[in-house]
Amino acid sequence: MATPRSVFAHHIVGNTAAYGPADWEKDIKLAKAAGIDAFALNIAAQTDYTDAQLANAYGAAESIGFKLFLSFDYAAQGPFSTSAVIALLQRHAKSPAQFKVNGASFVSTFEGLDNSDDWRTIRASVPIYFLPDWTSKGPEVFRKSMLDVVDGAFSWDAWPQGASNKTDTSDKLWQTALGNKAYMMPVSPWFYANRPDKNWLWRGDGMWHERWQQVLEVQPNFVEVRNDPLGLERLPIPKQWLLIDSMILTPASGQQIITWNDYGESHYIGPLTNASGIPKGSHQYVDNMPHDHWLDILPYYIAAYKSGTAPAVHTDKAQVWYRLSPAAAGSSGGTVGNAPWEPLINANAVVQDEVFFTALVKEPSTVSLQIGSNAADTFQVASAGLFHSSVPFKGRTGRVTLAVSRNGEAAIPAVTGPAIVDRVFAHALNTVKRIPRTGSARPPSSDRLKLYGLYKQSMEGNVEGVMRRPPDDVPDTEGTRAEREKWDAWRAQSGLSRTAAKRAYISTLITTMHQYASSTPEAKELVAELEFVWDQIKANSNNTSHESSPRGEMTGGEERLGMSYASLGDSRGRRTRDEEGGGGGLRVLRPVSDRDQEEEYDEDGYDDENDQRVREEPNSETDPARARDLDFCNRKWRKRIESALIRTSTEVAALREQIESKGIGRRHKYRKGSGEWAWIRWLIWAAMRQLLFDAVILGLAYVLAKRKGDQRIEQGLWLVMQAVKEHLREVRLRGWRLRGIRY
Repeated sequence: MATPRSVFAHHIVGNTAAYGPADWEKDIKLAKAAGIDAFALNIAAQTDYTDAQLANAYGAAESIGFKLFLSFDYAAQGPFSTSAVIALLQRHAKSPAQFKVNGASFVSTFEGLDNSDDWRTIRASVPIYFLPDWTSKGPEVFRKSMLDVVDGAFSWDAWPQGASNKTDTSDKLWQTALGNKAYMMPVSPWFYANRPDKNWLWRGDGMWHERWQQVLEVQPNFVEVRNDPLGLERLPIPKQWLLIDSMILTPASGQQIITWNDYGESHYIGPLTNASGIPKGSHQYVDNMPHDHWLDILPYYIAAYKSGTAPAVHTDKAQVWYRLSPAAAGSSGGTVGNAPWEPLINANAVVQDEVFFTALVKEPSTVSLQIGSNAADTFQVASAGLFHSSVPFKGRTGRVTLAVSRNGEAAIPAVTGPAIVDRVFAHALNTVKRIPRTGSARPPSSDRLKLYGLYKQSMEGNVEGVMRRPPDDVPDTEGTRAEREKWDAWRAQSGLSRTAAKRAYISTLITTMHQYASSTPEAKELVAELEFVWDQIKANSNNTSHESSPRGEMTGGEERLGMSYASLGDSRGRRTRDEEGGGGGLRVLRPVSDRDQEEEYDEDGYDDENDQRVREEPNSETDPARARDLDFCNRKWRKRIESALIRTSTEVAALREQIESKGIGRRHKYRKGSGEWAWIRWLIWAAMRQLLFDAVILGLAYVLAKRKGDQRIEQGLWLVMQAVKEHLREVRLRGWRLRGIRY
């Protein structure tokens, strides 16, 4: 039986081919813990593993005490036959896990309007409570022609159009059209896809919180949370955000979240259980981008919806999500704003250059958010409960730190996410992505260590203020030899300003690339361009930038991520839910891939393990294994030298920006120093220019009128001249009278 209000999550069975019973149990336990009442199992007509996975799902749900219902997807692989629908519904109707309303099996669809009459036959064969998604017809057409077939409706209209936020207008239209029938409302955090079959985004930056507030206003019977692939990939996104989908139902009192596992549209809130479930073309913005921290605060939203009042808060929690660069940075990847059947707009107008956060606090608190070394934005949360807000980039760059404090002490340990970078930096990263992956020789470790030391010095300053040197008495088997070498290389650059270290890094890297980088025409062209720009700026003083420039706060791994928007959005931090204990605490939902961070090389490409292995093993000419290792190292260095090119482009672009800023500053200083007389001269010049322009226009009009025999302009000019003469005469008389009084 349905509870007064229920929340469902849309689960794509088509993404579960590799699932076993344990995978279903994991999903169901997570959903149940978050307060979700049932999965809407999206199934297609022609999938050969559907029956097996439905059996696994219902078996797991029965053992855990969870509910399921079928959602027939008529758009994925064509329509279902009436007999097939009836057979599936009858097969699972007796399961204790079947979600029912008044004894009838709850059932839904994704589209299927052309087969709407089939449901009259289906209803006659099996008791059902039917809420289809026939959104494409619209609520008014649905009201006029569909109400006798259904018990209610489910809307898929979960995202806004264009550069505006989602409202509850469409939900209220559906409620009005349905009258006393049930409405299931959709809730989703965002949508982004960049695949061959779909490449668009809808705004969703802060929608997860906003949509749940609308649920409280609309009060639908049901809510469905949809799990879809991140249609958010707009993000050239600078392309990576954290995603979730939700939906809601009305008369039976429920909602549906869109979605649990639709990875290709980026709105999944469930875990990345198996890579085989990620649609082709979606890996670039889904791999290692878990969104399941959306589940942390979801119980609060659901409890508020079901009870109608704000529930008590027992654990402080917070989340933060943002893109790594402004929307206009880099390439759009062909992504457009809105779907093809809607008016298309520039994707940059859809996304918002802001850092979004939500804090759930059990007592009045202070929330602060800081970007780089800039002043923090502080918010006072006056009472216990949920607080959501955002902070615009406003040109600020650097790492993002979110802190929640109470009475001067940390309520949640502050967390720092990856750096936001300026658009010049992001553009350079996007350009370097085109470098061909061709062979390169591996520089000696001394060169790589020097680059490492210069990079760390330019990014973080002196090593003494950051970390201690690994002790000498720890065995090398624990990897401490390499750590000591890197620490020493960093220490060797101590005392250099960040700007000086950047200059030395660029110069050293260019020299290294000439000797070891790939020799393709594309790589040569890039190095030549870097040299040209470097020649223009290396004579500048070392004081062209501030030592605390936020540009120096991004790590190598984050730089790689910044160029993949897939960098549009946010995913969660590195820690798993188990590592975090599953309880409260601060969550970083950010566009950082765990895999990328793990594969990140130490800024200069220093790899102590492989370097030591190659040094110690036999000669490659006589040992095949040695030759394979050398080839492995060369291939690995090839990848790393290309990443070094990324850093070089970045540093040069940043220095070029500093030069331009300095030039602008000089022009401003010159204008400011020229004083009031300069402004007076400029005003006089502007007035004279305007008078000259008016005289030319009037002269042309006079000549044209003369040719046509029109005397009006001539008469007008004569009247003006007479008025001017009279005025001048009055001025002279007034002057004489004044002189007479004076004398």
